[in-house]
Amino acid sequence: MGRIQRLTIGADTGNSIDLATVGSGKLFIQNIGTEDVLISYIKNPDGGAITVPPYAQSYYTIMAGQAYTFDISKSTGRLAQDQQMFFYSVNGTIIEVWVAN
Repeated sequence: MGRIQRLTIGADTGNSIDLATVGSGKLFIQNIGTEDVLISYIKNPDGGAITVPPYAQSYYTIMAGQAYTFDISKSTGRLAQDQQMFFYSVNGTIIEVWVAN
């Protein structure tokens, strides 16, 4: 089964999702908006951009219309499943996150 979430990210506003999972499966992240979204494990405490130091070295970008798939489990996978992921967009966008296990 799993859980599906759609996040609307406002302009210059951060949003987060908890990746906690109890089993193995897949994580799908799709940017269905028209603007790029930046993803990081580190939150800017003032809620601003994660592209400014010291956060600028710890994020990746999902461009508009792109989707990523990751394997997940408690012991393996490319993502830390026991942390929050922080999403940020300069002009705002919409993403869909599906944890399927």
